[in-house]
Amino acid sequence: PLISIIGFVIGLGTVKLAWKKTERPERIWYLLVTLGCFYFAGEELSWGQHFFGWGTPEYLEQINDQEETNIHNISSWFDQKPRLLLELWVLIGGIVMVLYTKGNALGKYNWFWPTVECFPTALLAILIRLPERIKSLFDIEQLPLELRFSEPQEYYFALFLLLYLAVAKQRLRQS
Repeated sequence: PLISIIGFVIGLGTVKLAWKKTERPERIWYLLVTLGCFYFAGEELSWGQHFFGWGTPEYLEQINDQEETNIHNISSWFDQKPRLLLELWVLIGGIVMVLYTKGNALGKYNWFWPTVECFPTALLAILIRLPERIKSLFDIEQLPLELRFSEPQEYYFALFLLLYLAVAKQRLRQS
């Protein structure tokens, strides 16, 4: 969550610069990524529930898989689907496009695509789930090291978003 909070703060600066220097689609995109960092941090912290020690409201307790004050444990629309979109953007933008363009800008929409600085984190975010996917693909009962691979992947996703926003902010400053 700390990485996401830092990403959110950097994102606010990125959005501020974007509002002065860019067109509407770019502004909206940076705002969405920044709000994504806020959502990521808030959900991981159950919006402060464990930090401040409040109980889960009864209506949430009944519909939340982990009985916490968050929405990502209520429906796949707030967890798996956004995660899949992020994973695809990390894979396509952070790995495929960086390799395809050899780290060079793509013209008019270069602001959308992650840069080469995001590549190592993107690679780690995708590769960290590989053992879990191999296990599932080949119907393996147990791996030598059993981890919740989604947790380290979330760390790399948060780091990826932070780096993306930091690089975007730097590019905006230089423009």
